[in-house]
Amino acid sequence: MRVDFEYVDFDTILYKENGRVIKDEELNHESYSIYVNARSPDYKLIPYFKILSGTFGPDKQYFDDDNWNRHVVPRLPSVMNNALFPFQKTAIYKMIKSKRCMNAASPGLGKSIQALACLAYFKNPNGSRSDIIICPSYLRSNWLNEIKTWLPDEISFIIDKAGKKDLDNALNILRSSDVGIKIISYDMFANMMSTLETTSDFLNIFNTVIMDESHFIKDSNTKRYRMIGSVVKSAFQVFLLTGTPAPNRNKELFTQFSFIYPSEFYDYRVFTNRYCDGHMDKFNFYDDRGSSNVCELSYLMSKMVIRMRREDYIEDLPDIFRQKVIVRPKTISKQFMKRKQKFIEELENIDTDENAKFKVQALASEMFRDTAVIKIPPVLEYLSSYVNSMDLEKTIIFCKHQTMVTSVQEFFETNGWSNKYITISGKTDMTIRPELISQFRDPESPIMFALLTVGSCSTGLNITPIRRMLFIELDWSPSTLDQCEARINRIGGSKKLQYTYIICDYSLDEMVFNKLKNKTALTNDVVDGGKRYGDFEFDDNNKKQKIN
Repeated sequence: MRVDFEYVDFDTILYKENGRVIKDEELNHESYSIYVNARSPDYKLIPYFKILSGTFGPDKQYFDDDNWNRHVVPRLPSVMNNALFPFQKTAIYKMIKSKRCMNAASPGLGKSIQALACLAYFKNPNGSRSDIIICPSYLRSNWLNEIKTWLPDEISFIIDKAGKKDLDNALNILRSSDVGIKIISYDMFANMMSTLETTSDFLNIFNTVIMDESHFIKDSNTKRYRMIGSVVKSAFQVFLLTGTPAPNRNKELFTQFSFIYPSEFYDYRVFTNRYCDGHMDKFNFYDDRGSSNVCELSYLMSKMVIRMRREDYIEDLPDIFRQKVIVRPKTISKQFMKRKQKFIEELENIDTDENAKFKVQALASEMFRDTAVIKIPPVLEYLSSYVNSMDLEKTIIFCKHQTMVTSVQEFFETNGWSNKYITISGKTDMTIRPELISQFRDPESPIMFALLTVGSCSTGLNITPIRRMLFIELDWSPSTLDQCEARINRIGGSKKLQYTYIICDYSLDEMVFNKLKNKTALTNDVVDGGKRYGDFEFDDNNKKQKIN
C-alpha cells in the first residue's frame, strides 16, 4: 500500500492510496489568520500552506549551466571549481538559489565543500557582515582544515576561549567583520549569548551561517536553541548540514525548520499537533512523541531539504575514497604536551645521538596510549552522529588500544546497540573469530559494526563485501594500516570503498598522519626498519573531492 500526498490549488490537500483519493482536507486561510491574531487553541490550522503551495525551495531549482559559468564560477576559488562533481554543482546551485535550506546528503558526497562554495558565493564584498560556522566542538578543527583546503585565501578563526577573562574579546571577535570566517561550537555560542542581557546586538550581523550536524539543536526547550535561535534566524543565508535530520522523532525537525523559515515555523504546538500526533494524555500532559500526516511532512521537507543518496551517484565516486576527519579534544594535559615536546626534540637529535632512536620508540609507545585516552571523548561524539546516519551501512571500526575498545563497547551498550556489534581483540578466542566475522558479513544480520583491533585483525581476514572502514586510532606503520584496508579491498569485494581516518588535534595523530601521507627516511628508519611503502593518498588535495 502506498499513500501519496498532493497539494492542490491553494486550499486543498489530497491524500491518495495507490493512486485513489481517500481523503481531502480544505485549508481555511482566513481562519488561520484569525487563529494567529486571537491565539485560538485550534491547533489543527497550519501556517505552512505558503511553503506547501509555493514554487520555491531546493526541489524547484533546476541547474542552469550558463548561469553557473557566468555567475557562480567567478566567485569560487579555482581549487574548488576544479574539484566539483556535476551532482555537487547541482546541489550548490540549489542551495544558492534557495538561500536557506538543509543539505542532508549521504556521507561522502561533500556537504562541507558544498556549504563552503555557498559561503564563497555570498561573500559580502565590502566586509560589512561576517560569516560563521557553528558545529559540535570536536569538529571545529575539521572545519578549519576544510577552509584552508577549499578557500585558501580566506581568513578563518576558531573561537575556543570564552571564559570570564576572554569573554569580551570573544564577543568582539564574533561581532567583527574583519576577522574572517568564525568557527565556534554550539555550546560556546549559546554560553556567550547567555551572558548578555539581550542578543539584539547580534541580530543581522551574520551574512552566511553554516550549522553542521544541525540535529544537535533538536529540542526547542534547550539553552542552545533559545540562545542561538534569534541570531541565526536573522542571518541573510542559513545552511544546515546533517545526515540525520530527525534521529529519533518527527518533533526534532521543528527547531531546524525554524532556522530555515522562521516566519512560518514559530509555533511548536502547531507543528507537533499536525506532524507528531500531539495531544493531551490522560494525565493532562502534552504528548508529542508520535507521528502523523507523514506524507505531508515529507512533501514539506522537499521544500527545504536537499537529499542526495550515495547509491544514486556511486558511478561518479572513486573506487577507493579516503578522507580524514579532524577532531579536537576539550583538554590536553600539560604532562602530555611536555612529553610531546621531548619527543620532537629526540627526533631532531636522532641523526647525532645513537640512543635517540630508542628514546623515540619508548616515547612513541607512551604517547600512543595517552593519545587513545585523549581521543575517546571526541571519537564517541563522532560515533553518536555516525550511528544515527540515515545512510548507515555495515562498518568496520579499527582501534589500537584496549582502552579505546572498552570505551566504544560501553558506548554501544548504553545507546541500545548491544545486539548490533561484534568485537574482536587480542582477548577474543581464536576459535570463535570466524563465526563473529560471518555474522557481521551476513546481509540479513542486524549486526552493523565490527569493532576490531589492528593487532589482531590486520591480516588473515576476508570481510568483503563491506564498503566502509573507520580508523578511530592510527598505527605508526603504514604497512599495518594497509593490511587493515585490505580486509575489504579484495578480489570479489565491493568496488566503492570508503576509508575514514579520525585525526585528533594536538595529539600524536598529527605526526603519524603526516607520516602516512609523506613518509620521511627518518621515520621509516626508526619505525619500519628501513622498509618503504607507497604513500597513502587522501582526497583532501585530489582533483575530485568528496569529503563530508
